[in-house]
Amino acid sequence: MTINQKIILWNWQIKFLFKKGKFELLNFAENIINEFVEKTTHDKIKNLISPDSLTTDTRLVLVNAVYFKGKWSCPFDSELTQKKTFYITEEKNKEVDMMKKTSSFVYFETEELQMLKMFYSSGSSEDDDDIYMVVFLPKERFGLQKMIKNLDGEKILKLLERGDKTKVDVLFPKFKLESTTI
Repeated sequence: MTINQKIILWNWQIKFLFKKGKFELLNFAENIINEFVEKTTHDKIKNLISPDSLTTDTRLVLVNAVYFKGKWSCPFDSELTQKKTFYITEEKNKEVDMMKKTSSFVYFETEELQMLKMFYSSGSSEDDDDIYMVVFLPKERFGLQKMIKNLDGEKILKLLERGDKTKVDVLFPKFKLESTTI
């Protein structure tokens, strides 16, 4: 699910009359934006805009919220998940849950890297090739930075066009992505 919304703040100076005739300046822009995002994402994303993120100088707020919780079209068997060493740098590693699966995946390799497409299920068998995750793995154990440096948009697009369904043994760290930007 993705939402995009432009909210123009002209002069959100809304004044309310309180006891003894005093006026108080209130800014409802934050609440309006947060309510819109919560409603549109069915309460999956709350408080996108923090109270101090809008100032009197704010004239335009571009809202883009993405929520995705997919299921693999070829799910990993949780009983095959094991603790394995994940190498972060030459000096640093960590024991993590590694998922394991042997199945047909779109796979391609070059001298420098391996590319794997793992598809998500759309719930409809005809559309199960619409959404996928692409994993690039450098063949050199600590060669991630070198691989990234050698990849540009054009090379990635060419790689994505390659690959055939091949039986592959996949060992993949269990992960969760979260991101907030304001």
